[in-house]
Amino acid sequence: LHLGPQASLRFTGRNQIFDIGSSLICEGQVVSVKQPGGQSGASNIIRGDFSAASVLVGGRLLRFDGNYTVPEFIVNDGEVGGDGTLTMQKLVLIKNVTFIGAGTNRVFGVTGWSNYVVLKHTRTFENFGHIIVQDEGQLVVSDTPRFFNRAGATLEFRNDNEFIDSRTIPLVNEGTLLKSAGDGQTTIAGKITNAGTIELRTGRLQLDNNNPILQTAGLLWLNGGVLRGGATISGGVFRGNTTGAESLRSLNLSGTSELEIAAPGNEIAKLAAASFGLSATCVTHLDIAGAATAGVDYDELFVNAGPGLAGRLNLRLRNGYQPPLGVKFTVLRWGGGRSGSFDTVTGEGLTGGRKWKINYEATQATVEAVTE
Repeated sequence: LHLGPQASLRFTGRNQIFDIGSSLICEGQVVSVKQPGGQSGASNIIRGDFSAASVLVGGRLLRFDGNYTVPEFIVNDGEVGGDGTLTMQKLVLIKNVTFIGAGTNRVFGVTGWSNYVVLKHTRTFENFGHIIVQDEGQLVVSDTPRFFNRAGATLEFRNDNEFIDSRTIPLVNEGTLLKSAGDGQTTIAGKITNAGTIELRTGRLQLDNNNPILQTAGLLWLNGGVLRGGATISGGVFRGNTTGAESLRSLNLSGTSELEIAAPGNEIAKLAAASFGLSATCVTHLDIAGAATAGVDYDELFVNAGPGLAGRLNLRLRNGYQPPLGVKFTVLRWGGGRSGSFDTVTGEGLTGGRKWKINYEATQATVEAVTE
């Protein structure tokens, strides 16, 4: 069956199948909807050769059991399923949608996500474009689906809502995960793995207490936003600060990871964490631009419990500042018993043949410039 660009093919019944060996080519729009008063719960199935300029699903399940690419896919309160891979070059969400089955959805282009999206069974959702979660947009999951934000893609939150409501569901970020608007809270209970960029510009990202962000590469950046939860960093960079009474639940760095304390605009800041640990191959960068106030003139790290210290502490001078001899900077404070110490202390910008010395006290560590 080959239909021209002005044609429209409507599935309004139930259990209609284009089976293997059949060919359906529609240069117009294929529509799968439930008629008023019609029976719900039934499905239409595509298994043969298929192409369409546009597909509209509303009120009925349209199942794809092959691998297909659709330039425009519109969902108006419908279900999409099957065991194949469905590539949507443009996804338009008018109302709620449910993706079911063992197949894969691949989404390109810019998608406004303003309603419920449900992932069920073992469905895989892959974003290759730019998804904007706004208004009442959220992702509800059941069973064991997976969500991937692929390299070069953006998953942007402009609302305050719950996105993943199950702590067992993985969200793998290889691109950019961004909270750009909303002064309140976005909740992701699932297991976030990061190898791209996570940037929080505003509001709060609430994690499940048992699911810290697991970063293997890339950047986790608190750029004006708040992370309520923890982070385990085995590669890449953690950059950011906390303000007021806010504190990270945990921050643990290992591998070749690096820590940078910085407020928006790369300003000097403070960072607080309930627990904190470093391995011998990590680098902790602290900036010093003056001696008057911690968190204003030089970076400070505060740990509620006892920190586990190791690796390299790298002190960077800013704005041409040169510390006088005998001036000490309290760069690290803690509330419990410290374990370990920094293996080496290095510096950038220190002149006059001087070097940095670190002094460990009962509840704090200070650094000072000394002569060789």
